[in-house]
Amino acid sequence: MRKELKEQILTEFPKLFGEHFPSFDCGDGWFQLIYNLCGTLAILTLPEDYKILAIKQKYGGLCLWGDPYNEEITELLYECEQASLGVCERCGTTQGVKYFIHRGWEQVACHPCRKMIKAGWQEGCAEFSPVEKEITRDILKLIQVRLDSLIQDRFPGGTAKLVLASKKELSHIMVKDAEGRVFAC
Repeated sequence: MRKELKEQILTEFPKLFGEHFPSFDCGDGWFQLIYNLCGTLAILTLPEDYKILAIKQKYGGLCLWGDPYNEEITELLYECEQASLGVCERCGTTQGVKYFIHRGWEQVACHPCRKMIKAGWQEGCAEFSPVEKEITRDILKLIQVRLDSLIQDRFPGGTAKLVLASKKELSHIMVKDAEGRVFAC
């Protein structure tokens, strides 16, 4: 999720998050779902120490964790997670949204975003300019070559994949060792 969207949620609902909330590990398309959930939680009488601990995409859907456990709040989190399965994670549309797996990653996206994801671009429906495509492609190739070299030094027979959160933001790196174990960093 873009920095300005994260900051909007953290600024408007500071009591729901710890002082050092790590990140929103999901696409911009789910911003409105998360924002609406936070608005609902803000008007409830929550336990004084209740905090949202994590917001991320997992198995194609939105995953939310809060602590301490509260049945009413957990039910709201679950409803939000279920609603995310009908909303494109990249652009937020509800039109033509489908669950699909691409290169081992489970995702929920609309038709235009699925096409871009399958073409190798992680940024929602917005097009890259020809210059941006060329520069981004070249930079990613250089990073991938260096990463492959580092992985072979540490995990002989292993592989690595760059995973982008957006066209300007690296989400994480997936590393698979020779025994098939997967690590994300």
